[in-house]
Amino acid sequence: MKRVQGLNRSAAELRADGVVVANSTKAVNAQVQQLLGMSPKEFFNSYFTVQKELQFLNNVEGAKREEFIAGMLGYERLTQARGRGGAPGTIRDDLNRQKEAIARLAGKLENFAHLPAALTAAQAQQQQTRARVAACQGELAALAQQLAALEPERRQWEARDRSIESSWPSRSDGNGNGSNRPSGWQF
Repeated sequence: MKRVQGLNRSAAELRADGVVVANSTKAVNAQVQQLLGMSPKEFFNSYFTVQKELQFLNNVEGAKREEFIAGMLGYERLTQARGRGGAPGTIRDDLNRQKEAIARLAGKLENFAHLPAALTAAQAQQQQTRARVAACQGELAALAQQLAALEPERRQWEARDRSIESSWPSRSDGNGNGSNRPSGWQF
């Protein structure tokens, strides 16, 4: 940093790695303030005031004194980051958004509160249905066995019926429909 001050004129220049980053008194002051994070007065008072020699604060009233010390210590930046009134992009804004999201999710969770009981009931019904299906399958298998056991007897009865029908003489009803059954039998 280079500063030249004359009777009617002052100039300043700030360089970083050999490159001029500011070339007026006002621009240099702004760059230095940005780099240090405090005003020239705050810098002077915090770095050049010997400990216990803070008499200048005696002349500053309570609220202003508190504000000055908070600014000197950088609390203002912390307050800004934390967010006054939940300004967008601040920690407080993020916290408020997260609280709102949690509240929305909690409300949606209440919509699903009945699901565990409904699932338990559906599982019990499924077990009952499976038991009924197994019982029906058992009955069906038993009936299939009974049917298989009766099949030879059915075949014998059918063979006997064919044998009896073939032993009767053929008759005609006059319309060309013949029957081997006796005339008194009507089906």
